[in-house]
Amino acid sequence: MRTKLDVAVFAVLAALLAGCSGGDNSGPPSPRVRAINGLQGVALASVTVGAEQVSANLPYATLSGTPNTPYTKVPSGAGSISFASAATPGTPIVSSPRTFSSGDMVDAIAYGTTTPAVLQLLDDDSIPSKAAVRFVNASPASGSVDFVMGTAFTGSGTAVGGVAPVQTNGTATYQNLAGSGNFQISVYPAGQDSGPALISEPVNFNDGTRWTFVLLDSATPGGSPVLLQVQDNVLTDTATSAPKRSR
Repeated sequence: MRTKLDVAVFAVLAALLAGCSGGDNSGPPSPRVRAINGLQGVALASVTVGAEQVSANLPYATLSGTPNTPYTKVPSGAGSISFASAATPGTPIVSSPRTFSSGDMVDAIAYGTTTPAVLQLLDDDSIPSKAAVRFVNASPASGSVDFVMGTAFTGSGTAVGGVAPVQTNGTATYQNLAGSGNFQISVYPAGQDSGPALISEPVNFNDGTRWTFVLLDSATPGGSPVLLQVQDNVLTDTATSAPKRSR
């Protein structure tokens, strides 16, 4: 038989547990990071933010995480994003400082050869509006390019010209689309927006979705470039907690 004291203690414990369970949803969300391995010759990359492991074995031309949890939570404050070969995780190939604030959603794109390598940091826009896209040229072998997007299989339409293979961090901007639906995205050498494209793919956009297209070198020198399509405002309320990096 429970006493009044037992009931009072139980009520207090229940209230404390309820408060703890709701703590993850109160206040601004933790900073979040996704990574893309575009380092030619690095089949598997280790990606870290300070002592936090974003990915231990990130394949080439692949986004870290999973479709349902694409981002990894990292601590707020000053940090450094580093990419290394998974075979030698303690030897960074490229790194960049970053001060993280609550609510940040950051794409870290490492590309080029290992000497030199480039690390591009982009802030994702998760606010639903019209369908929008942005383009990142992370393919040094392709040189400056034009991204051309039109209705499905027409090969003509909006052109974003002269996108160089080294873009200043934070300068890639979203381009709002007039509508949703099927499109054809083609990539041409800068100033040559007709004839054979470097790569061309059909895509579909829904209203309110925001996308980043990343042009990468082939996994081995001399091959065709790769166009990676990443949705930026998918399940932004979910993220995995980063495990500590093994020493």
